Amino acid sequence: MTLLSHIPPSTLSASTLAAHDSLLVLFHKLTSLTSLTSSVSALAPSMEAIKRHAAVDPIKEVTLIASDASPGGRVILCPIGSLYGDVDDVRRLASASRSAVRKALSVGSSKPLLYLPERASLAAHEDYKRCLEVSVLAALQETYVPLQAREWANAKGAQANPVQIGVIADDGELVKKLEAVNEGLSLARDLTGGDPERLTPLRCADLIVEEFKEVPNVTVTVITDVPKIEKEYPLLHAVARCSLVVPRHRPCVVKLEYKAPDQTKVKNNLFFVGKGVTFDTGGADVKAGGAMRGMARDKGGASACAGFLKTVGLFTPTHVNVSATLGFVRNSIGAEGYTCDEILVSRAGKRVLVGNTDAEGRLVMTDLLAEFRERAATLSDPSSARLFTVATLTGHVIRAYGDYPAAVENGPARVMRVGEKLAEVGTEWGGPFEVSRLRVDDFDFIAPTQPTEDVVQANHLPSSGTSRGHQFPAAFMIVASGLDKHGRDAEVPLAYTHLDVAGAVEEHASGLSLGKPTGAPVTALAAYAGLLD
Repeated sequence: MTLLSHIPPSTLSASTLAAHDSLLVLFHKLTSLTSLTSSVSALAPSMEAIKRHAAVDPIKEVTLIASDASPGGRVILCPIGSLYGDVDDVRRLASASRSAVRKALSVGSSKPLLYLPERASLAAHEDYKRCLEVSVLAALQETYVPLQAREWANAKGAQANPVQIGVIADDGELVKKLEAVNEGLSLARDLTGGDPERLTPLRCADLIVEEFKEVPNVTVTVITDVPKIEKEYPLLHAVARCSLVVPRHRPCVVKLEYKAPDQTKVKNNLFFVGKGVTFDTGGADVKAGGAMRGMARDKGGASACAGFLKTVGLFTPTHVNVSATLGFVRNSIGAEGYTCDEILVSRAGKRVLVGNTDAEGRLVMTDLLAEFRERAATLSDPSSARLFTVATLTGHVIRAYGDYPAAVENGPARVMRVGEKLAEVGTEWGGPFEVSRLRVDDFDFIAPTQPTEDVVQANHLPSSGTSRGHQFPAAFMIVASGLDKHGRDAEVPLAYTHLDVAGAVEEHASGLSLGKPTGAPVTALAAYAGLLD
């Protein structure tokens, strides 16, 4: 884990600078650097070095300059680039911060000092009020080392010293908050990135239990009893059926529960269901032609939920209760596998006709969602409930939105502006959402035409080749979980939003390796929950 510290500008001195081995300066306007830093006397020699270099180089890209009076004798300058164009947002700073840290690491720096001299002027603009926070989280992301790389290094006795990032800022409490967010992001990345054997369903649960030992205000319950899973979550069990013949691949359900210390102050009850498919072969509808590649990352939704709950536990908020249920399964292929044309019965008593075994994620989550529906409907104030499913569910969302996750709301959630608020705070914190409207077409698509079933799970085509391929799965989960009885016109309406994060949980791959996990959308969820206000 990268260590993070803050240094108030007023306390900067030669001795504090000496504790670091590079100075990272992110800037928008090169001409403003010297005037903005003139009041920080300890940085004056570094600013003079920058000024001399700028006289011969316009610094259009990440640049390393030598300066004996600077930390480690190194100043790394990184231009932020365009900020006020039509499509610019705070991710410009995230990109610059990661570039600067990447350069620092490449030259052997392990104790960089991050400086954003134009913070005050940037933060005055609505789009950049989180400029420092986003820059710091991006710097921490760049230093992330995957779980299995860390374990390999430990086994070889080659564990490296943690990177220590210093931030020149007055906001000590803010830095503590960012550390808590980064703890959640790191857990989400670890869980998402683990390979199918290192993180089987049961070993995902083991890792979560271990991580939450230091978060005592979050209770962790792991259900491994297969008959109980079959009884309580029959759709999830159907997906896991083929895996049961391999004991280490058997499913589990992980429940995480945070309750605010004073329940009289609670305003919202948040319920999250996470898809944790540790490997997806496609089942009987096998992923052919190389489409199985990367399917160890199909647990990104559950991973994000676990990371979010860790951040919640570290914040100890008083205004919100948060619960998460994570379904960890392996969608294996074999004689015991479930098949298309099967009719399953959900927890809510709905008969589900299976159309495609490669649309397993919605089955994994539906009964877990039904269980939260039951809880939410019996709250003293059901309008305080917000239900979510979080999943790397479809290729269609990537076809539609690229790297951006989608929020698909039911009627009550739309009235409460859940998706719109997520989009707002996501943009503010550098993790934008797109909002997709649920339509009558989506319900028509999964409606049965025979008396043998109540709802159809999917068609036989990939989602990316199906119109509204990331919207209609939300309609399926609404019907199969019984949430269709809790719409806008119901006696007890319940707000439900499906988050398809398939394009957001990992970066684009380089070469033949898989891309780095991002931990998204932990930060956006933390902001939505009011932890970062």
